[in-house]
Amino acid sequence: AVMCCMAVGGPKAMAAVSCGQVVNNLTPCINYVANGGALNPSCCTGVRSLYSLAQTTADRQSICNCLKQAVNGIPY
Repeated sequence: AVMCCMAVGGPKAMAAVSCGQVVNNLTPCINYVANGGALNPSCCTGVRSLYSLAQTTADRQSICNCLKQAVNGIPY
């Protein structure tokens, strides 16, 4: 009975991490990834923030898919 109540009354699952969140958090890293050199502290902050958002498998899969899309859009 307790499990039934928990299933019905439990919190709704949050949506997976959006590509907008991934882009916003990793934008400070673009120069470092493209050119190397000194690492921008805001890049580290963005990576930490993104890591904290990746709580579930769905979150991690969303982040991975967004990164794959972003890499495909970079001209080499």
